[in-house]
Amino acid sequence: MKKEGVTGKLKELKKEVESQLEAGNEEAARKIYDDEIFPLVRDLFKEKASKVLDGKRYTHLVLTTGKTPEPLILSVSVFNPSRVYFICTKGSEGTIDLVAEASRLRHSQVNRMEVSQCDAHDVYAKVREIVENVDNIRNLAIDITGGTKAMVAGCSMAAALLRVD
Repeated sequence: MKKEGVTGKLKELKKEVESQLEAGNEEAARKIYDDEIFPLVRDLFKEKASKVLDGKRYTHLVLTTGKTPEPLILSVSVFNPSRVYFICTKGSEGTIDLVAEASRLRHSQVNRMEVSQCDAHDVYAKVREIVENVDNIRNLAIDITGGTKAMVAGCSMAAALLRVD
């Protein structure tokens, strides 16, 4: 579908969701989002991101994990890594299952690394551990889209000091 067609379709679907919400049908609105809107957004995102990546491939991806799966699903869709390291807290573990399922990740591709919700040093240590176990850090990327401020700070520190994308 051409970009203009996708944009038009998204506008139609937005109206349909708004109509369902106004009628009090939250479940129907969510189904439209999950089944129709998000897949279109995912395709658009992959298309635009592939232009930015310009052929660069990361086989390992670190994701800071919060309670919202969609941004993480988009990252996994774009990078298509062979291994994903989810840095999470006790409260965000459920998000990992949603991302793995939506991204069709196999159990062997997923690593869960639980950290303290407010300890950037703990996060840094986990990222350092990942870096030490990856053959070539040029194949490793860190996405700081989700998670807590401590996760973002720890991963940002690690990326800068350990020279990870």
